Amino acid sequence: YFSHIEGISFLNVMIGIFIIDTMEYFFHYFLHENKTLYNKLHNVHHRPVPMTPQTSFTNHDGEIFITSPNILLVFVFSSLSFHEYIIVTALSFSATVSDHTVTSSKRKYHYIHHHVNKNKNLQQPFFTYWDHIFGTYYKGSDLKIPFVP
Repeated sequence: YFSHIEGISFLNVMIGIFIIDTMEYFFHYFLHENKTLYNKLHNVHHRPVPMTPQTSFTNHDGEIFITSPNILLVFVFSSLSFHEYIIVTALSFSATVSDHTVTSSKRKYHYIHHHVNKNKNLQQPFFTYWDHIFGTYYKGSDLKIPFVP
């Protein structure tokens, strides 16, 4: 199903990063906007206080069932090779853990999402452009730099 099994293109990896950032933002936005889904599913991710790197993957099984197959299907039918898919998902996991690593800054981009305003700073795992476009960016946030806790 992958367009070509082998090969790595920097452009395709960047396209994959854009895809995952876009899908994660809209799934995350939807899970926060739909009160039923938030209370029954996504709330599990927000329960651990303070957030820790383990919080990255603390999710209700139902949430995983909604998001993961859709993300996989988009990648299967994209132009990414299998190796590019592996690179993008590995980078995504690393960036997600980094986002959930607490530092001394109370203005850290994803810290604000978990501890100050759960309806702000929704974009994950790499950049913040969808938050800026849709008005969900918290103006007092530190600059989000992927892979930097």
